[in-house]
Amino acid sequence: MKKWIEAARLRTLPLAASGILLGGMPGNGTAWNSHGFLWALITGILLQVLSNYANDYGDYKNGADQFRSHGPNRAVQSGLISQGQMLAAIVVIATLALISGSYLIYKNLLEVNRIQDFWIMLGIGVGSIAAAYTYTAGPKPYGYMGLGDISVFLFFGWVGVVGTHFVLYDEISSQSILGALFVGAMSVSVLHLNNMRDMDDDAKALKHTLALRLGWIGSKRYLLVLYVVAFSSLVVWISKSASPFQWLALIPMIVLMGKAKDIARENQPQNLDPYLKRFALTCFFSICFLLVSSFL
Repeated sequence: MKKWIEAARLRTLPLAASGILLGGMPGNGTAWNSHGFLWALITGILLQVLSNYANDYGDYKNGADQFRSHGPNRAVQSGLISQGQMLAAIVVIATLALISGSYLIYKNLLEVNRIQDFWIMLGIGVGSIAAAYTYTAGPKPYGYMGLGDISVFLFFGWVGVVGTHFVLYDEISSQSILGALFVGAMSVSVLHLNNMRDMDDDAKALKHTLALRLGWIGSKRYLLVLYVVAFSSLVVWISKSASPFQWLALIPMIVLMGKAKDIARENQPQNLDPYLKRFALTCFFSICFLLVSSFL
């Protein structure tokens, strides 16, 4: 069990939950859809675990792991889990995600005669599962082409926040769009830091991530842009809120800002690993502040 838990990379799960938490918040005067929110959260976490298992499997299958000199231990590469076992686990998790997501949209869309919306969201759900697998495990993994940032921004931001809010509350609000920008930018930041850390290894494996294409200095500038987008989106979100307590959500972002000089001065890619967790938890805690303060 321990090896499967490690392969699931638990430190990535708060980021996966962030979009669902934000998208699941009701608008002004709207009742909390707790049942739908629970199933959306389960589906989001299953998709993240699927992505992590597929990444472990795909990087080994495509030979990228043989060049890996740092970063988290890979279960298939290290022999803890065989290729066949990991592929079977991917099929099981994908099936569970499909069942969970289908139940979510069935109860919240089809049962209330939102038939067209049901088919649209079913297509997006299937696309999410396909994207999670083909990122590194597909025949032509798009993560190796520098397209991972776009995918993460779409699925963690727009699908996670706007999609969840649309399914649960039948609206696409300005708040959910701002939330998608915040979560999307923070999620891409985590991916980009991961790719900055692995630049040397990815170059040897011919894994042409956006970080590798931008170079070390360009990647730092891109990371700054992502942070500014996230911070600005959060400020606008809070300014449109009725609760003054939501300004507390800026505290984690301001604390993270204090680490900007450390990242700017860093010249050793492997030293960036701790910042992945900091960015992920900053996003999660900011949203927790928003969530709690909305009841005050």
